[in-house]
Amino acid sequence: MLKNQWYVILLASEVKINQIVGCTRLGTKLVVWRDDDEQVHCIYDRCVHRGVSLCKGEVKNNHIICPFHGFEFDGSGKCVLIPANGKANKVPKNFQTQAYRVVEKYGYIWLYYADEFPATDDIPFFTDLSGEQGDTFATKDYAECWNTHYTRAVENQLDVVHLPFIHRNTIGKGNKTVVNGPYVEVDQENLIIRTYNEVDHGQNPKTADEIKTDVLKKDYKLEFRMPALWQNHIFDKLRITIAFSPIDDDHTMIYMRTWQKIVTVPLGKQFMNWQSMRQAIRVLHEDKPVVESQEPKITSLRMGEKLIKGDQPIIIFRQMRARLLENISSK
Repeated sequence: MLKNQWYVILLASEVKINQIVGCTRLGTKLVVWRDDDEQVHCIYDRCVHRGVSLCKGEVKNNHIICPFHGFEFDGSGKCVLIPANGKANKVPKNFQTQAYRVVEKYGYIWLYYADEFPATDDIPFFTDLSGEQGDTFATKDYAECWNTHYTRAVENQLDVVHLPFIHRNTIGKGNKTVVNGPYVEVDQENLIIRTYNEVDHGQNPKTADEIKTDVLKKDYKLEFRMPALWQNHIFDKLRITIAFSPIDDDHTMIYMRTWQKIVTVPLGKQFMNWQSMRQAIRVLHEDKPVVESQEPKITSLRMGEKLIKGDQPIIIFRQMRARLLENISSK
C-alpha cells in the first residue's frame, strides 16, 4: 500500500456515537468510534496487555474499554487506566497502542496511512464535488467488498477498452470496439481521461492528438485522484464516484456514490437517486467477477502483461504508483 496518503476507510454514517466499529483496512485491524462530541477516533485493534481485540469491548467516557481486563484507551492510543492497579496509580508511558489520524469529510471517514500524523488535513477529493457546489447534489451510497487488490479494482475503472465486451448490454451497447485515443491529462497525482469508441469499419483508431479538440468539447470524462478515488463525470448534473478502500492484498471495499441534480423535488429526487444507483450497481456487478479472476491480484509497472495503446490510462496509473513507491522506499 502507498504510505503518506489519505484513504477512505468507512462511510461517516457507519460510525455512531459511543459505538465501536471494527474493520481491517490497509492490512491493519482497526477500531473506530465517535465520542460524545461527535469526533471520530481510530486506534490499532489490539490491547497492549494481552493482545485482545478492542473492538470486542465497549465505549465508556469516550474511551475504549478492553473486554478482557478493563484497560481504558483514549483517542491518542494511550492507556489511561489499568483497573487492577487502581485509579490512584499512573499508567506507564509504554502502555500505548498505535493511533491513526482520521478526518470526517465529504460523508466519509478518511485515514492518513503513515508512521506519523500528517502536517495538514488536505483531503484529496474532487474540487467540483466539494464545498457548496458538492452540496447542490443529491447523493446515494453503496458499499461492497471485492476479492481483489485495490490496484485491480482501480484499473478496471480506468479501462476504456472493455466496455463493448463486459458491458455489451448496458453502457457498452453498440459493439463500438475501436478505441480512439485515449486522450489523458496528467496533473501531478491526478488523471483526466477522455475518449470515444466507434464501430469497427476497418478504420485505424485515431490518436490522442487527433481526438483532443473533439473530446475537450464534451462533458464526459473519467477522473482519478491518487491514491484511490475515481469519478465518472457523465455530465455536469450526473456523476458517479468510487472510493477504493484497501482491506488487504486480496480484498477491497468499494464505496460507490451517485450524484445528481437533475431532479430536485423531494419524491422525484428519491426516485432518481434510486434509479441512478440501481443502474450503477448493475454495471459494477458486470465487472466484479471478471476483475476478481485476474491474476496476479496486485499490479505493478513491470509485470509481464502485454498492454496496448488503449491501456494508456492504466500505464500512467502504474507509473505514478511506482514513482510514489520508489519515493517511499528511498526515505
